[in-house]
Amino acid sequence: MISREQFDLYQVGIFEKLRCDEKAFRTCIAANYVRIARSYDCEINISASRLGDTYVYWLSDLERVLGADTDDRTIVLDHFKQASFLSFWLRRHLPLGHVFYNPKPDEPKLAQDKQKYFAFYGNEICALRVGLELCHAYELKRLFSIIESMPEDRVPELKSKRQMLINSELIEPDFEVDFVSTLKHKNNSPHSINLIFRSLFMRYRSLGRQR
Repeated sequence: MISREQFDLYQVGIFEKLRCDEKAFRTCIAANYVRIARSYDCEINISASRLGDTYVYWLSDLERVLGADTDDRTIVLDHFKQASFLSFWLRRHLPLGHVFYNPKPDEPKLAQDKQKYFAFYGNEICALRVGLELCHAYELKRLFSIIESMPEDRVPELKSKRQMLINSELIEPDFEVDFVSTLKHKNNSPHSINLIFRSLFMRYRSLGRQR
């Protein structure tokens, strides 16, 4: 049985845990792939060896980029860059194998279409969702620290906006369809994924700015 701490993408220090332990990385990513698949009423097979390859290439890219920028080993890339490299390599190595679902004749067509959509784009959907949720976790943490430092008269307003951002969709459904289609057929670079992730969280960045 996997504990919540082993797969929660919103826990404190999640990138550090993923970077420092390949087994923890494989456990966490696999559990989140299963979670995402089940939100589409699907079950999946995961390749542990491909997750291992993803881990190696992801770490290599992080170290390469850092090595080009600085000799200080205590510096790490921001969460957008780490997440975009991770989504890129998850998509490249395709750890999701077979997708299983049992369409029922009495199910609404929309539910069956949802399963077919995941069966075709499963690797892309999971790679995108994992990266987005990691960015979301760090952006929420940033917002919490901003709220704590703001004048008392602005706290109620900021808390209201924060709750709205917590409850809102991370990505519009139509945009997700376009994004995963591009991931599947065009093989976006880590840089382009990074720019897209940043653009999706611009509304978070506006929160807390001085009027």
